[in-house]
Amino acid sequence: MNLAERFLDQIKSRGKDIVLLDPNGTPVSGDELAIAIEAFASTLDAAGVQSGDRVLLQLPNGSEFAIA
Repeated sequence: MNLAERFLDQIKSRGKDIVLLDPNGTPVSGDELAIAIEAFASTLDAAGVQSGDRVLLQLPNGSEFAIA
């Protein structure tokens, strides 16, 4: 299991617990964050990104950073 998989497992285990606040102060649960992470992973997969590929992300501090 790699670090990303461990992180996702930990997030999923939190369920409805709040795991972060977005920049507007809106609480985000573990379930909501896990869904967003998996959606982002699916987007990368659909774009043809494969394991070992390099991807550059430029993101502000906030929930988008945790999702990526």
